[in-house]
Amino acid sequence: MAEQAPFHPDIAARNYKADVFKQKINSEVNKNSTTKREIVRLIQELREQHTDSTNRPGKFHKAFQCIYIIFHLHSWKVYIGQTMDYILGRFYNHLGAARQEYKHNNNHLYAHFRSYGLSDVFILPLQIIRGSYARRNTRGTGLPYFHNVASPIEQKWMDIFAAHPKFTLYNSSSATRNYIPAAAAATAGTAAATASSPSSLLSSQETPFSSQVSDNPTPLPPTHLLNTTTSPTRGGRGGRGSRGGRRRRFISHHNVAKVQDLTSKFNDGRIFLENLNHFTEYSTKTLQKILSFLQDTTATELQIPVTTHSQLRDILAAAVATRFPPRNDMFTTYKPIKIPGDFKPYFDCLNLAAVFNRSKTFLPAGVTLKPIITSSFSNPISSTFNNTHNIARYSPATISSILSSPCSCSSPLFQPFVHTALGHVCTSDVNILPTSSLRSLAKMGTKYRIGLGGFTVDEAMRAEALQLALLAFNKFSNRYENGLRITGWEAWRNSLQPLIQEQIDADLPLGKTVTIPSNASGLPFSTADFHALRHFQRHFAITSVDKADTSFAFVCKKQYTTWINDDLTNSTVFQPLNTTAALLIPSLDAGISDQARRVLTLGDGSVPNYVCTVKLHKPIPQPRFIVSAGFCYSTPPAKTLCTLLSALDPFTKHLLDDVFTALNNHLSSLPSTSSTPPPSFNWHGHHTILRNAIDMVTRLRSFNAMPTDPEVQFQTGDVSRLYTNLQLIALLQRLVDLYTKLFDKFGVAIKIFDSPTKKPQWLSTYIPGQPRHGGTGYDRYTIFTLDDLKVLLTFIISHNYVHFAQRILKQTQGIAMDGNASVYVANHFLFTYELAFYSQLQQLVATSTNLQILTSLPATEPPNWQETYDSGSVALYLLVFFQWLFRYIDDIITITNIFLQQLLYNNNTFYGISGIYPSELQITLSTLGPTTDFLDITLSSKNGNGSPPLRTTFYNKFSKPEFAALSKTRYVHNSSNLARRIKDNILTGRFHALRRNITDRNSFCQATALVIAQLIRRGYNERRLFRRLFTLLQTYPYLYTHASRSTQQRIMHQVTAFLTENSS
Repeated sequence: MAEQAPFHPDIAARNYKADVFKQKINSEVNKNSTTKREIVRLIQELREQHTDSTNRPGKFHKAFQCIYIIFHLHSWKVYIGQTMDYILGRFYNHLGAARQEYKHNNNHLYAHFRSYGLSDVFILPLQIIRGSYARRNTRGTGLPYFHNVASPIEQKWMDIFAAHPKFTLYNSSSATRNYIPAAAAATAGTAAATASSPSSLLSSQETPFSSQVSDNPTPLPPTHLLNTTTSPTRGGRGGRGSRGGRRRRFISHHNVAKVQDLTSKFNDGRIFLENLNHFTEYSTKTLQKILSFLQDTTATELQIPVTTHSQLRDILAAAVATRFPPRNDMFTTYKPIKIPGDFKPYFDCLNLAAVFNRSKTFLPAGVTLKPIITSSFSNPISSTFNNTHNIARYSPATISSILSSPCSCSSPLFQPFVHTALGHVCTSDVNILPTSSLRSLAKMGTKYRIGLGGFTVDEAMRAEALQLALLAFNKFSNRYENGLRITGWEAWRNSLQPLIQEQIDADLPLGKTVTIPSNASGLPFSTADFHALRHFQRHFAITSVDKADTSFAFVCKKQYTTWINDDLTNSTVFQPLNTTAALLIPSLDAGISDQARRVLTLGDGSVPNYVCTVKLHKPIPQPRFIVSAGFCYSTPPAKTLCTLLSALDPFTKHLLDDVFTALNNHLSSLPSTSSTPPPSFNWHGHHTILRNAIDMVTRLRSFNAMPTDPEVQFQTGDVSRLYTNLQLIALLQRLVDLYTKLFDKFGVAIKIFDSPTKKPQWLSTYIPGQPRHGGTGYDRYTIFTLDDLKVLLTFIISHNYVHFAQRILKQTQGIAMDGNASVYVANHFLFTYELAFYSQLQQLVATSTNLQILTSLPATEPPNWQETYDSGSVALYLLVFFQWLFRYIDDIITITNIFLQQLLYNNNTFYGISGIYPSELQITLSTLGPTTDFLDITLSSKNGNGSPPLRTTFYNKFSKPEFAALSKTRYVHNSSNLARRIKDNILTGRFHALRRNITDRNSFCQATALVIAQLIRRGYNERRLFRRLFTLLQTYPYLYTHASRSTQQRIMHQVTAFLTENSS
């Protein structure tokens, strides 16, 4: 298929609807690094093509508006819209859009049109403004006539609406903002400010839900749709031979009595509001925010939001927000039903979701949930192979014997696996294992789970399936009955057994044979293999490979023990204690005060083991030490601290924003005395801390939108052993100071909800001693104060203990590697130095009495620089470079910064300015270059000449020479005992990660093809993978401004090339 023509706004405006044009705009911004100025120009051209309102049908008939609502009774989804055309015609437009558009999530009304058809769809006018067009609007639809006259306030809103371009908005919960000129925004704001409050606007005279509606409305769908099977909408896909023919499932049977009953309840205010859960938490908050704008008398004109459906929609939003309750746990769409015990392969064949759908009629009132069937899974094979925890539990005599005795590396059997530089066995080659079954199993990777393989359904399997399903469904109902006090589950429970039995008869008939592909011969391995593995473990330690944790590493046990022993005894990080875990844990618990016990509770009496993985990609293999334990004494407080710090993490950004806000305010207040204007940092709003590669891509987009140097240079830095090089006293003090600033700025306490989708809330008042816990279900929360944070932080930092060879050692420097809260602690600690550095530069600029705009600065500090350069001028010049400094935990990256080497450590000064990071850290910097590898992406110039705009491509670290000899296992094998949905989501997860991280289309196609090729080699069905790829691409029809079919074909060709290359 030929490539699509280059993007052009005029062509897009003529040939595409507004929402498709919006997708292409977003694609330009997100994937091709188009600058903000170009986007403003494109949007302005689109707006100018739609400003002419003379073609609006309502203008000729003196009626501007008909507000309508569409109900979908099957899913209880609601769409509220407005039109100046026939309601019937507007309804046809919705149907056509539902058939043509593919960017619909499961919560979209159109997705339910396409899934369930029109059997439960009807349309109801909420308010029709009177005019000659109003009567014509309802003709032939079975809808009542409306004879109300618009009030003066409503007329003001209609005037504003008539002056604005009308864009298509298909989802009422998206709250998309319209791009309009400042004058139009001011006009809208003036009208909003002069309007009455929402309560007065929604009085009995003017509310769309009031008695303006006729006494006996019959909101029936168009009568000629009652006996048809397809919609006569124009422009939609379908028909004989078309690709979309199979999607034409617009069933047309309507339950008229049900619609009439529902309508009467709606008009009487007695509708089942708890079932109308279309408005999710986000959109409900958006509506409430609109109401707060309208109610706030202090709001300026420009603060009034202007949505794509204009201010008239905001008045309607007030009525909707008062009638649709906010989302809570009771109304959550997806809730898990967990099958007890380990996963059984036959559950992939049993459609338990269908059982739930058939039992919905027996559910208590108000419960409209769609569950997810989940299972627990057996332990991966790493629990059998990995013996590092066993080594940590050896006695001191055993460790001494291992260190003093000769190893087995000199044996001819193991000599081929000896690492030359190390002198001992250290490899990822599974051929070192003694039996073929062990070698086949190790090739599957550390996360492989041994399953039953294929099976034949017998009566015992059917009985087990019935028992486990009944138990899971009953636990599901008990959670609501006991936790949320929802009664009336008896009828539902009684209906389950026959429904489940019917489903078992249909999906698991006696004698049915299911084949599960497997490339591992002889699985599960025999008793002889088990003993062979135990004998092998007497001489070798089996751990995982660093940066490739799905692959096994086999290390000489003497070498492994030497690494651990030397790190514990030959450094100042650990101090041995003359105690045991049985004595240590009770003493720690006894030292907790009653006040601290409110937030601090210790776990069981175990101490984490000290183990390590292996860095096989180094020239000489090195260990990476880890404090490892599934559950130990510090797990509960560490998890609590992790929850608290993760809630505080987004707010640390505001401290840096305050620095740049003060800087911008100062620069804008300066008189213009120079021909060179001062730099502006209004764009910033970003954190120096990166959460993932997506954050780095966001920084690049900001960089592309700013005036920059013609040549871009990247530089990266790596902090060696960050966690164990932190000084405890400085660590605790700096973190307490940082969190004190947050609580002083935002509130005296913070309320953190158990649900991860609810954002934390700051409290302005909190009386000590009040209950810390409250709410139920979705609203369940815990309140933390600064004192609570200090208690948790002090304990986690000051009480780090490890166990090895029956010895307890206390960590006197740094924090536990791989601890629950370690990432946040290390991130925030380094952020305190970055914040201090930026604050230092801002203060120098603010206090300068001779501020100048420098155009250059020597990279080497002159002897008498004070005579030539002012400190504030130097600080302002350096800020232009250091604003592009970012960090992902211990990985640092800068863009076009030639001064990082001079200001890397805070014990160095450069033009009187102290550096950034503490000198205790060991930071290795790379050389400046036009391209660099960072996280999972490669950063480079889009034009290939080192100049902006920048782009990101896929970075595969395993393609480097140092990883060439590594036995790599990236994805779990298809025969692993995991649910089908988990295996299918591997491609889904990688697809979304790649499309967010990569801005180059060719690189995206190549990376996606590599994932599919690797999955095919791991036993996955090729056709199933391509079908899922097609579905994903249809969700983003203009990804990288190319049609999805073209992208799919390119990926498929690349997959074929990868497979052919591998086979040859």
